[in-house]
Amino acid sequence: MLIKSLLFGVIAAHLFWVMTVSTGAILAVSGWLHRAPKLQTGYVFLVLVTMIGDLVYRQCPLTLWELRLRLLDGQVAPTQGFIERLLGSVFGPVDPATVTLVGVSVLSIGLAGVVFWNSWELAHA
Repeated sequence: MLIKSLLFGVIAAHLFWVMTVSTGAILAVSGWLHRAPKLQTGYVFLVLVTMIGDLVYRQCPLTLWELRLRLLDGQVAPTQGFIERLLGSVFGPVDPATVTLVGVSVLSIGLAGVVFWNSWELAHA
């Protein structure tokens, strides 16, 4: 029961993380995030943690935890990562390279939005 609860928590945290980073990218590009400096700082932190985790572990640490918990629970661990399964459930089979491209694009666009609006403010101050 404890393992199932931990697994549910990891999956919920992963979904929350993905939605927060994706929504943050939209808010960063629109300039809204720039008007909320604490949220902007939190967003940049999430993006940097995501990028470092992907570089160090070659996939999200939350995915690794999920797979480990599934094995401990006696389940067959999926061969796909969390995002690949999430997108696949909506759009059908998704190539891992496409998932990587989408992820890098969302992170890059969000950071570009943060940099743009901060630069714009400095130029117009």
